[in-house]
Formats: sequence, C-alpha cells, structure tokens
Amino acid sequence: MSSLSPAFVYALLIVAQALTAAVLASLLDRFHRQYSRTYLRYWSLAFAALTAVLLLNLARFLSLPGWLHELRTAALLVAVYLQVLWFVVGIHEVAGGRSVPTPLLTRTAWGLVAFGVASTVAFVWDPTATQVRYALRSALPYLFTAFAFGTTGVLLLGSRAARDGLGARLLGIALLAAAVEHGATVASMVLPFDGELRLRFSIGISVMDLMISVFVGFGMGIWLLEDERRSASLASREVEHLAYHDALTGLPNRRLLLDRLDHAILQAKRAQEKIVVMFLDLDRFKVINDSLGHSVGDELLCSVATRLRHRTRSGDTIARIGGDEFALLFPRISRAADAVQVADNVLRTIRAPFALANRELFVTTSLGLSFFPDDGTEAETLLRHADLAMYKAKEEGRNNFQLFVPQMKEHAVERLELEHELRRACAERELAIHFQPVVELRGERICCVEALVRWPHRSRGMIMPDRFLPVAEQLGLLHGIDEWVLRSACHQVRDWQRRFRAPLAVAVNLSARTIQQPDLPFMLQQVLTESDLHPSQLVVEVTERTALQNLEVGSDTLKQLRQLGVGVAIDDFGTGYSSLSYLRHLPASVLKIDKSFVGEMLRDKTARAIVAALVPLARSLALQVVAEGVELPEQRDALREMGVEQAQGWLFHRALPAEQVEKLLDAGAAS
Repeated sequence: MSSLSPAFVYALLIVAQALTAAVLASLLDRFHRQYSRTYLRYWSLAFAALTAVLLLNLARFLSLPGWLHELRTAALLVAVYLQVLWFVVGIHEVAGGRSVPTPLLTRTAWGLVAFGVASTVAFVWDPTATQVRYALRSALPYLFTAFAFGTTGVLLLGSRAARDGLGARLLGIALLAAAVEHGATVASMVLPFDGELRLRFSIGISVMDLMISVFVGFGMGIWLLEDERRSASLASREVEHLAYHDALTGLPNRRLLLDRLDHAILQAKRAQEKIVVMFLDLDRFKVINDSLGHSVGDELLCSVATRLRHRTRSGDTIARIGGDEFALLFPRISRAADAVQVADNVLRTIRAPFALANRELFVTTSLGLSFFPDDGTEAETLLRHADLAMYKAKEEGRNNFQLFVPQMKEHAVERLELEHELRRACAERELAIHFQPVVELRGERICCVEALVRWPHRSRGMIMPDRFLPVAEQLGLLHGIDEWVLRSACHQVRDWQRRFRAPLAVAVNLSARTIQQPDLPFMLQQVLTESDLHPSQLVVEVTERTALQNLEVGSDTLKQLRQLGVGVAIDDFGTGYSSLSYLRHLPASVLKIDKSFVGEMLRDKTARAIVAALVPLARSLALQVVAEGVELPEQRDALREMGVEQAQGWLFHRALPAEQVEKLLDAGAAS
C-alpha cells in the first residue's frame, strides 16, 4: 500500500465510493418496484446523483479542454444539489407520513439545476474573481450539503420515527456525520495545507465518506424493514377489524356480537342477571333503496347506526347483522319493563325524520326481543328467538315490538314449510284462478270478472292470497305469479267471449314489484296478442298504496298501459295516504271504492258522505266507479241512487272457479 501514490489511492477510494453508491441506488430502486414506496425512489435517485458526483469528481484527474471542464463542473454542482434534495425529500416523506406535492418538488429541482449552472458560469470571464468563483463552485455546495444534512439529521433524531425505530436513528446519526464531514471539508479549504497534505486530507475524508455511505445504506434498509413491519401490523389490525366489524357503519358484525353475547351470558350466570337481545329491521327499506338509490340507502343505514349509538349505554352492543338488520345487546337488565322501555325509545328514535338526499325520509322499524335465561341460554338461540319476534312485529303491521313466545317457533316452522310448499306449488302449477263477477247495477248483468289467485293445498285446503302472497313476495315469486295469472285470465276470458258471445272484460291485480318492472308494457302487449283479447277488455288493478310506493315509476308505467288501450283501476281507493292529492298523477280509468266504506255507509253518515262525494269526483275526472264488498240489498239500492254504475260483492256472486262462472255465462248472466 505504501508503494501506491496518494493520488492513486484517492482515485481508488472515489471509485469505491461510486460503486457503493451505484449498488445502493440499484438496490433502492429494486425495493421501490417491489414495495411501491415513493421515498425509496427518491433515495435511489439521491444515490444515483451521488454516483454521478463521484464519477464527475474522478474526471478532474483527466486533462480536459476548458469548455469541457466547465461543463463537468456544472454537471457536478447540479448533481450535488439534486442529491441533497432527493435525500431530504425521501426522509421527509417516510418520517412525516406525507409526500411533498409534485409541482413544488419539480419547481425546486429546476431551481437547483438553474442555480448549479449559474454558479458555474458566474464570473467565468472575470480573471480577478478567482476566489468568488472558487467559493461558488467548491465551498458553497459543501456548505449547502452540510446545512441540509445537519438540519435534517437533528430533526430526524428528534422525531417520533427515531424514537420508535432503529433505522431512523442510524440514518439521523449518519446525516450528522455527513454534515460534520462536509463542514470539515469547507474548513480545509481555508487552512494553509500544501498540496501533499491536502491530498492526504482528501483521502481521509473519502474513507469517512465511504463509511457514511455504507452506514446510510444500513439505516435505510433497517428503516424499510421497520416500515414494512409497521404496515403489515396495521394491515393485520385492519383485517382483524374487518373480520369483526361492518365495513359500512363500523359497528360490530354478527361474529363479534355472538362473541360478546357469549361473554355476557357467562357474567349473567354468575350474577344471576337478565340479558336482553333485540333484533331490529327497518320497515320498507327496499323501497327506499330501489327508488332513491343504494347511496341513499347506505347513508340511511349509517344514520340509523349513529342514532342507535346515542341511545345506548357504554356497555351495550349495537351490531349490524346484514342488509337493514341490526341487533342490540343489553346486559344487566334487571326487569322486563326496562327492556320494554328501551324498545319503545328505539322505535321513537328511528321514527324521527331523517334528512337525506335533500329530502325528509320517514322510516319505521320492527323490533323483536328475547331474554336470557327465559328465552334461551345460548347466544345463537337468543338471537334466533329475537329474530322470530321481529318477524311477528312485521306481521302485526310493522312499527312495533314483540316479545318472544314459544309459539313463534311453531309459527316459524310452519312458515318454512309454507315457503317450501309454495315453491313447489308454483313450479308444478298448483295455484288456481277464481273469478269474481262485476255486475252493472242497472240490470245486474255481468260485465267483467276479477281474476283472483287461490292455492288449493293438498292437505291444508284452500289457502287465501292474503296468507301466501306476502310469502311469495319475500321469496321473489310474486312477479312470476302475476304474469301467470295475467296470461291465464286473458286466455280464459277470450275463450268465454267466443263461446258465449258475451262482451266480457277481465280485471287482474298486479303487485308493486310487477308495476315497477320496465318490461311490463311489452309483456302486456305480448299477452294481448297471444290471447287475441282487445286491450279495452283488460283492466289492470293496482292498490293505491302500490301505485304510490314509487309514484314516478308507477305513474310512467301506468301511462304506458293506458297508451296501449288497457284500463287501469285504482283498487281500495280511500284507504291510503293523501288519496285526492295523488289521484291527479295516476292515469286511471276506473275507481274502485273500498269495501270498508261500502260496508259502513248504512250506519255511518261519514262513510256514506264519502261514497256520495267520490261519485261526482270520479265523473269529473272521467273515471268509471266500481263499488266493492256489496253484501246487502240496501247497500245496492243506496249505490244505485248515488249513481254508481258497477259493483261486486257476495250479494251478487262470490269468487268462483272457472267452471261455475261458465254456468252463469251459459245461463245468460252476461247477455
């Protein structure tokens, strides 16, 4: 080693530094592609710039022309300033947890490039400004680097990143060492060193610089590993949170609820206390979701979750089970009356209007309650029994709560059997259609028949539609049943028209789901074509509530039906909300007065006045009036006096199978 000249040793050290910097730049770039961390890209660029600095520094041993020497100097200064910038920006991003805005970084980089070039060409034509040029080209870059690295090192060692991790501490120490090294270099520039001594000093600085580069590389590598470990830990906690919480509302999910319920049961057994489990389901949530969109539905669910949080104690649990279903766990309930009071508070809480999507939404809920130990001693049992009680609340008209009773289990089993049998009945076409005649009050001639679906069950006997159609709706079978009834009734009535030469029309009830199907007009046109039934001889009946569930969609569909020539009857008129205000939006041709008014009009003056007022109202709107539920001759006579044109009810005919209707038609009841 002693035989080597100091200049050669210095050159070797610069080569070693350049190789080290190039290797670190390559490794950091590879890590950046693997881990997608922006700070790794900045550090890779910084080491690439350092490599350029060292190679350009090595080029000074070559005999370069004047202009090429100036170009080398400019490139060297630019590389030094960019190296510092990328080191500091990378450290700021990983330590501060936020990135530097790209426009700011771009402007700063171009500013440093311009400053480096300007430092090179400044005073180049002034031979008397040698010291100024030396300061700009040599001393200033070292001072800039020392200040930037020193400041960054101090801030980094005082940061949380250094307190929490070894990598940041190592990097902070390395930056301070680099600042000291660059400061010593500036000091050497003003000391009276001769050429040989200055070269040996440069060798010592190069050795120190090489060690600092390796130290910086170690610090960055350790910091990357610690950052990945923290990211993996955060991801693990996030996965664990998602496993036990609902992603939309942040509430515990069913899994966490059951875990807490198991724990509460153990505590309640030791303390001999009661536990209350409530199962909550929003009423008609699907209508809101379908009509206003899923985003509004999601916002409503979050608002419900917030309200429930505010109405419960710290030790209680609110969970989202799925969809619009929530469960509430109340440990340490001493009396059943307290649970009833809580349930009533929950109902009032949900009943208050929600301000969503620039409108007020009124929502109700149905609640089911079960108690430990009275209704079960296991978590799944308590939750299932609360669910059964909630379904009972739905059946009782919604917007109420029900306590679990053992008979609900039998009802649930019966309902499950009914669902299975209904699926089979629809698949095997076991449903039947009965027809109730509609008569003209003047002469009592049959002018129309209303098609009503029935289920002649093999063992249960005749099942009426109010019992199985709600089940069919929940199973998604109702639209198929509607279409089957429509096709069958149209073909049957057209057959009767041909055989008995009777001017007979048919009325078919359609559900809300079918009314909202966009292809309903096309399907009706297809049925009319297949059956050869004239459109004017088909009347589609929709209840007032059905038409108003989604007024915009329902009104558009009914308008299309009227354009086809099909009649539209508003069934059960007068029993819904704001009937008169909405009637102008519904393109109806027939108004059916609900049987509740007809049945009461003989003994209730108000009911009679309502019927009497509806007749001229309907006429002014060019609507035909049909009275439902006529059972007494006195009702028939009163309706005639009021000017009602058509009626149906047991006084005239019950709903009959097709073969019995044929006997009436054969006897000339429709002639």
